[in-house]
Amino acid sequence: MPHADVNGARRRQKGCDGARRQDGPNAPSRMSTDREDGPEEAKETSGPLFFSETLELLMPRRIALLVGLASLALSSFVLFRPGLGGVHLSPAHALGHAIVGVLLIWVGIRSSVKVARLSCASASLLFLALGLLGFALGSRQMPSEWIPGPANNHLWRLVPGFLELGTRDHIVHLAMAATALVGALWRPRNEARSASDS
Repeated sequence: MPHADVNGARRRQKGCDGARRQDGPNAPSRMSTDREDGPEEAKETSGPLFFSETLELLMPRRIALLVGLASLALSSFVLFRPGLGGVHLSPAHALGHAIVGVLLIWVGIRSSVKVARLSCASASLLFLALGLLGFALGSRQMPSEWIPGPANNHLWRLVPGFLELGTRDHIVHLAMAATALVGALWRPRNEARSASDS
């Protein structure tokens, strides 16, 4: 009986040693796999990366909101300083900026990214046309009696007595056109990369 117990103990010991040898090469690989999977999971769910991608995707809406706030702020000058900075901000001019500003603010807050791009493109074309035509068609003259602002070398009487634009107005319109154009042409990096690959 003692001899049988010794033989059984030896067989059990050999079985354990064989299991250790069989599991030995695989054990480190499983540990390394666990270590490699950890950073990948953390990378996929990291907050800053998600936030940056979301901000990049929503950039057309942010730009629409920015241009809208600037246009609305400019329209408010008619209540306090109509001729501030040499602009010819008549009530009709201020009303136009207020309408564009409110629409773009609504687009920036409530609309989709696609609508924001189209709105930025429309606003860019509008302001670009006003700026370029103002410089091309304007001439040296005094504004009408009801139009605030000094005499100007590029005064364009779009609607005489109601809507007259000078050099500073053209510059402001061109700056707004350039800003809105960024929102119209903005594409996230992933979307731009996929378009170039195709």
